[in-house]
Amino acid sequence: MSGPNRFVMLRYFWPAYLWGAIVSQLTDLPGNDFPTLPSFWDRFQPDKIVHMGIFGLLFVLLAAGSFYKGGQLALSKKLLYIYAFSVIALGGIIELLQKWVFIGRSCDILDFLADAIGVILAFVFYMLVFESRKK
Repeated sequence: MSGPNRFVMLRYFWPAYLWGAIVSQLTDLPGNDFPTLPSFWDRFQPDKIVHMGIFGLLFVLLAAGSFYKGGQLALSKKLLYIYAFSVIALGGIIELLQKWVFIGRSCDILDFLADAIGVILAFVFYMLVFESRKK
């Protein structure tokens, strides 16, 4: 891709790129850098809801970029599956990096499952909201 096409892609996908950069920065911070919640909240595992939201939002931003860009990209369910798989894979890679690379972090399979559930819920949300607009 060259010249003006790069700016067209940036126009539609900058929210996803920005959110991806934020997620990347937050996931490599040591765990003790985050504030602790009172013990009452421990019962509800709010971090799993945060994981679902973070990765679900990343999927929606990618899918919305394709939707607003229009053309064949907006019509491709294959592209939506690629986005979903990619975001879920990113969640898995981040968990592995937290185990082996990032200091003060640990790998948690439940975090990965929350990431995947967030993407699946976002996929359903996209299908209900954006796909219905195409008709």
